Amino acid sequence: MAARFVRRACSRLAAAVALAGGGAVAAGVVTSEDPAATLKICGIVPIRLARDSLTAASIVADYKYSLWGLEERSVEYARAKHEVHTRGANILQELCFRNGGIYIKLGQHMAQLEYVLPMEYVQTMRASMLKRCPVSSYDQVCEVFRKELGKSPEEVC
Repeated sequence: MAARFVRRACSRLAAAVALAGGGAVAAGVVTSEDPAATLKICGIVPIRLARDSLTAASIVADYKYSLWGLEERSVEYARAKHEVHTRGANILQELCFRNGGIYIKLGQHMAQLEYVLPMEYVQTMRASMLKRCPVSSYDQVCEVFRKELGKSPEEVC
């Protein structure tokens, strides 16, 4: 009886959230200056947010599981901590490349934070984010200029 009530309440909540979210997206698209870009953003943001959440959860779970039951000052703890740092850095690097854009910039920033982050994160980000970044073509750069400034790069200079 209680399980049916909970299931029904959850399904109603999911339907209400979907309806409200769909309405908000529709209102945003209709009232925006660039409906295509707004629709694209409304599609990308939830996907990126889901990836971020799953990545964070998997890294936290890896730390909890890998270090569980180990004595903090032991050699096994230090070795396990190094391994989990390396795995976490690789997972985070993959997230940055999959999400692209500002996430690449975040990875580049992380590569410079050796005074805050574990060295495994810094080294992983330095090896990838500073040397293997996606490259934009000249046409893409010109498109950004036209979109943001209303002029081509030649007209700005």
